[in-house]
Amino acid sequence: MREVDRREGATRTTRSIRAGAGWTTVLLLAGGCAGPEEAFAEPMAQHAPSGDVAFSPASLTATLPHVTYVDGPYEMAYSDLVVAGAITGWQRGEATDWSTDAGREVAWSGDADTRHVVLTVDVDEVVAAGEGVDVAPGDSIDVVATLGGDADADAAGDALAALGDVVVLASRGPGQHEDEWWIAQHGVLLGDLDDGDLTWPVLEAAGRDLDLRDDVADLDALRRAAAAGPRTITVGES
Repeated sequence: MREVDRREGATRTTRSIRAGAGWTTVLLLAGGCAGPEEAFAEPMAQHAPSGDVAFSPASLTATLPHVTYVDGPYEMAYSDLVVAGAITGWQRGEATDWSTDAGREVAWSGDADTRHVVLTVDVDEVVAAGEGVDVAPGDSIDVVATLGGDADADAAGDALAALGDVVVLASRGPGQHEDEWWIAQHGVLLGDLDDGDLTWPVLEAAGRDLDLRDDVADLDALRRAAAAGPRTITVGES
């Protein structure tokens, strides 16, 4: 695990978060001084939907846990958890060769198509959560970021950790990774919080391929959206 110091600016942001909201339900909130975003934003954006998918949400607020999508007998939400917290470290996860459908784990330094960086996030505020989610302020959670195999994943991990306080919408990990959280919408929904303002570096990098409108400019707007009542969207209906 690589440990990261919490800088003074990031600590101040965390205190303002605690003072400004009560605990509700995980978007992962990240903020503080921005690191070298180019080290992680473009490599993470490579996994965004390409725009030719059958359906995708129209905006950030449409990806919150209380928004349910119905397609015939199927129901889903695009995130399960929204939290405010601080990235306190990271470690190397899996490196995978996807030349076959099942994929094959390879050495970190091997010929991989994707690499996972596992971020440790100390939760300060649970902004929103889906049914059955058991995460509370004071918890530490693992959050997985996926990068393209040609990226410098170690540099990306360092740059992500340098964000300090952050915003992430998170989904439960698949299969054997169910004890982890993965950044939602293919790793795009990671926010950088600075004096109450939110920016979305991975979403911006993926913008050319992903039609997802940024309608959350600051933390208060995110809280208001998270506090809204349940909403159902039927796929195929306007």
